[in-house]
Amino acid sequence: MEAGDATLKSGMDNVENPTPHEKNSLDDIEEERLQKIARIKQAIDDGTYHVSAQDVAVKIIEHMRGRNE
Repeated sequence: MEAGDATLKSGMDNVENPTPHEKNSLDDIEEERLQKIARIKQAIDDGTYHVSAQDVAVKIIEHMRGRNE
């Protein structure tokens, strides 16, 4: 690393070879993500998933301005 370079480390930078603890954490995160997706899909199918028009407008404007966050 050269002088002036800043590198942030997350503690899980080596995900290609995670420790058993990191593997469990990654599995838990993935499981939570899949459960959240399933809940959202079910709400869409049930017709109960609602997003405010303001939230949609903000995201569209951010996307148009190149702030894809």
